[in-house]
Amino acid sequence: MRIFCDTNIVTEFIQERSQVELVDRIFEATDINKWPRVLSVGSFYTITYIVERFLKSQGIHNPKLIECQRDILSQLLEVFEIRDLDHSSLKHGVADNDFTDLEDSYQYQCALNANCDVLLTINKKDFTTQSSSIKVLTPKEFIDEYLS
Repeated sequence: MRIFCDTNIVTEFIQERSQVELVDRIFEATDINKWPRVLSVGSFYTITYIVERFLKSQGIHNPKLIECQRDILSQLLEVFEIRDLDHSSLKHGVADNDFTDLEDSYQYQCALNANCDVLLTINKKDFTTQSSSIKVLTPKEFIDEYLS
């Protein structure tokens, strides 16, 4: 099973927000079952920014800041497959009327192109596409369906 992670899944994990325990449990299961985890390159850019902001809020500044950023991002690159979109896929994302948020449409297109079985997100309502070959699940739904 290939699992596409929306940006908010990684943010949840890094910032240890309310669903971090669920996300951590899913990440442990992906390691055990050798299920590939996929992120879009756009998510990686956003996560880079979020990691920097988060570290600064913890009182970490250069030169330690860049060292910590590199460490965290290198770890992510070890456990995630990073995928991008070509021109045609971006055009599909722009034109997809099922989405009111174009970034979510690009995430969905990326998950499709990466042949993912599941799109994991905190905000399931953002992915209410009518023609989905991908299961869109929250962390709790994923655990209930695959890990219970």
